[in-house]
Amino acid sequence: MLLAGNNQARAVLRVLAVGADGQVHSRSSPGQSPRTATSSIAPSPERAPRRSRRRSGTVRDMPSALVLKTMNVVHRGVLKVSGGRVGWRVGAMPVLELTTTGRTSGRPRSVMLTSPVRDGDAIVVVASRGGDDRHPDWFVNLRADPDVQVALTGAPKRAMRARVATPDERAELWPRVVAAYRGYAGYQSKTERIIPLVLLEASDTVAG
Repeated sequence: MLLAGNNQARAVLRVLAVGADGQVHSRSSPGQSPRTATSSIAPSPERAPRRSRRRSGTVRDMPSALVLKTMNVVHRGVLKVSGGRVGWRVGAMPVLELTTTGRTSGRPRSVMLTSPVRDGDAIVVVASRGGDDRHPDWFVNLRADPDVQVALTGAPKRAMRARVATPDERAELWPRVVAAYRGYAGYQSKTERIIPLVLLEASDTVAG
């Protein structure tokens, strides 16, 4: 029965590619370009060079917040069905559970994310939202309150501090991120928003 459950879980993960913003964006696997929908929502003030987002004369909308939340539920279901044996890695990327504090509710908000690279001891996550023009909610939350909880590959949660990579840090890290999963380059091409990188650092290593 457990073997059957693991096979079902692996089948789900083969179909669903979890992006580093914790949402499921496409059926591509790491190393493949995504087939992610795009958005016509007004861009963030932080902008990348403008690129056309039209395909066959139409502009595709990003998945709704409800769909994105559902994908997180699916991912947690995979972990449960497999007893944690499947779902803590997507390709070569480790998966983590990030818990932020809701900026309006004040309640814990958890999301499953992938981490394409490390920067020393810091865990790097990508606020791509599949190339949407809006930042993901978890990113907005941690900008308001950088104290977070992180459970990496099923390990117990630990208190960490989140910070947005500086422009120089992003310039150094971005090629490594794209090398780990080239779908991120596709996400960036779909939006005028410069996709932020977030470094999750142990609380006791962060000054102040």
